Amino acid sequence: MKKFINIPVLIVGIIALLTYSCTDRLDIEPSSLRTGENFVTSDENAIMAVNAIYNEMAKSHRWGNGQLESNYFEIGEMLADFSEMGSVKGDYDDLERMIEWRPFTDEIILNGIWKRCYRGIYKANYVLTNLPEAPINELLKKRLMAEALFLRGNFFLRLVKVFGSVPLPTDIIYPADYGNAVQETVHDGYMLAANDFRNAISNLPEKSEYAVEDMGRATKGAAQAMLARLYLLQVGMDKEANESLWDSVYSYTNTVITSGEYDLASNYASIFEPEGENNVESIFEVQYGESASLNQGIGASNSAIGNTFQIRCGIRGADNEGLPGGWGYFQPSQLLVDEFEDGDPRLSSSVYGPNYNGGIVYGIPRNFDLSQMQSEYYNRKIAIDPVLEADALSLAPSNGARNVRVIRYADVLLMHAEASYHLGKTGEALMDLEKVRDRARNSTYCKGYSNGSTGYVPTGNSNTLPIVNASGTDLLEAIWHERAVELSLESQRYWDLVRTGRYLDRLDVKKASSKDPLATELRFANMDIRANCQARCIEGPRGIKDIPVFPLPGVEAIQWNLTQLIDVY
Repeated sequence: MKKFINIPVLIVGIIALLTYSCTDRLDIEPSSLRTGENFVTSDENAIMAVNAIYNEMAKSHRWGNGQLESNYFEIGEMLADFSEMGSVKGDYDDLERMIEWRPFTDEIILNGIWKRCYRGIYKANYVLTNLPEAPINELLKKRLMAEALFLRGNFFLRLVKVFGSVPLPTDIIYPADYGNAVQETVHDGYMLAANDFRNAISNLPEKSEYAVEDMGRATKGAAQAMLARLYLLQVGMDKEANESLWDSVYSYTNTVITSGEYDLASNYASIFEPEGENNVESIFEVQYGESASLNQGIGASNSAIGNTFQIRCGIRGADNEGLPGGWGYFQPSQLLVDEFEDGDPRLSSSVYGPNYNGGIVYGIPRNFDLSQMQSEYYNRKIAIDPVLEADALSLAPSNGARNVRVIRYADVLLMHAEASYHLGKTGEALMDLEKVRDRARNSTYCKGYSNGSTGYVPTGNSNTLPIVNASGTDLLEAIWHERAVELSLESQRYWDLVRTGRYLDRLDVKKASSKDPLATELRFANMDIRANCQARCIEGPRGIKDIPVFPLPGVEAIQWNLTQLIDVY
C-alpha cells in the first residue's frame, strides 16, 4: 500500500457537494449551482473541497462515470511520431480518427478532456469564490486558494492547448449566464492560465515545507515549472506571442534550479518504478494508490484512487503467467527506438517487446502476439511489476497504483537549456544538457533487465553518450533530441513538435514508416494525414497554419453559442 494517497480521495461529504454540482457538460443544472455554499466552514471541509479538484485531475487517467478516454498520452504521444495506437485496427475507432486527423465533434477523447477540465474548473471556482470569507485558519486558507489556482491553471492550459479558443470562466456560472460564456482567444487563454500559476506561487509552500501526509500537493516549484512550460508552449503556439517569453522560461526554470528543492535522481531507471514516486526529481505527480472500490467504473468510483493506464497499455492477446491481460494501447514506434544513441541505457526503461532483449520484462521472458500489435514494442515506463502490482491489477483492472509524472526536474533543465540557447547563453545550455546526459550514461538498465534478475542491472559501460560541444542550430537540435529520449512516452512529444514547427513534417515521416509488424502495406499508404491535419490548423507564430486544434464538442458549441476555429466534418 502506498503511503501518500490522500490527495485525490473524494470523501463522501464532498461528493454530495461537488460531484453533482456540474453535469457532463459546461452548462450546469441551476438547482445544483448553489448547493453547499456554506460547506467550507471548517479546515477539514476546506481541505476536502480542494481535494475534489485534485480528484478531477486524477480522473483523467481512470475509468469513472462512463468517461474512460481522457488520458494525456492519447494526444501527447499517440498523435506524434514516437508511438502507435496499439491493439488492432478497428478496436478503438475514436482514437484512430484522431490519429488520422479526421476527428468528429463527439469523440469520446475530446468529450473526456472537456468534461474533466470543466468539472475541475467549476470545483476550483467554487473554492476560490467561497474560501475568502470562510472562518478557517488564514494560512491554510491562503495555501488552499493557491492550490486551487494552480489546478485551475492546469485545466485552463489543457483546454487552450487542445481546443484553442474556449470559455475559461473564473467565477461560478449561474443560470443567467447560460449560453453567454465568453470564448477567450488563444492568446488570452494562455494569459489566464499564466495568471493562475503566477498568483499561486507566493502562497504555495516549497516541497520540503509540506508535512509527509501532504506529499503530492501543489508546491511553489510546481507552479514555477508549469509556468515555464506554459511560456515554452506559448512562444511556439500563440501567434500573438513575443520572443521575450524566452526570458520568462529562463527565469522561472532558473528559480526552480537554484531553489535547492530538486535534483536529478541518481538512476534514470528508478524514476518510473513505484519506489521512484515523489522522489528528489519529482516536481508534480498525479497521485494514485490501491483501492478495491474502483473496478471499471462500478461502485464508489468517485472516491477511488486507482488508474487504468497500466492495464490499457499492457500486453495484448498473449497468456503470461502472473500477469493480467492488457489491452495493448500506446505502443512505442520504431522511430523512437531509432532516436536513441547506441548504448543509451534509457532505451531499456522506455521499451520492451518480442524482438528487444529477448522479450524480458522484470526478469521474465514474456509471450507476445505480433498480430495484436501495431509495433514491436510496449511501453516499459508503465510495465506491470509481477511482484508488486499484478495481484492488485488482476482483482481490480482499473485500480493501478502508479503515479503519473506531470513534470520532473530533467524537463526543467532541458527547458532552461532551450531558453538559454535562444538568449545566446550557449555555455549554460551545454551545461544543462550535460547534466541530463551524464545522469543517463551513469544509469543502469531497467529493473529486471536480464533473465532472472529482480534488481537494477548495471550496463558495465559509462563511456556512452559523448559530451555535446555543439553551437548554433546543431545545439538546438541536440536539445530537442535530448528531450525526445529523456522524456520519451511522457506525453510531451506531440506538444514539442507542434510548438517547434516540426509536426507536419514528422507526419510525413510517420506516414512513410508506420506499419503493423506482420503487415506488408504501410498503415497510412492511402491517406494523406498531413493534409488532414493542415485542414485543422490555425495560424501560429511562424505566420503559417501549423498549429492543430481539435473541434469543440458539438453539443457544447451549439448550446453555448461557441465558434469553431476550424471547419468540422
